[in-house]
Amino acid sequence: MSIIELQKKLIEKINETDDAALLEDIYNFFGADEELGIYQLSDKQIAIIEQSQQQIKDGNHFTNDEVNKEIDEWLEK
Repeated sequence: MSIIELQKKLIEKINETDDAALLEDIYNFFGADEELGIYQLSDKQIAIIEQSQQQIKDGNHFTNDEVNKEIDEWLEK
C-alpha cells in the first residue's frame, strides 16, 4: 500500500469515527500539543495511578524477585 493510499484510508477512518477519546489520542500522537511539552493524563489514568500508589503504601504488591520466582515456578510445570 502506498503512502497516499494509507493516508486516504486513515483520513476515511478518522472521518467515520465518533469516538472522542480515540480522536484525542490520535491528535496527541501526532504531537498537536507538542509546544506544551506536557502530556495530560485522563481522569481514569489519574485514578489508576492513585490506586496503585495506595496499594504500594498498603504493602499490597510484589517485588521483582517475587514475580520472577513465580514465573520460574510456573514455567517448570
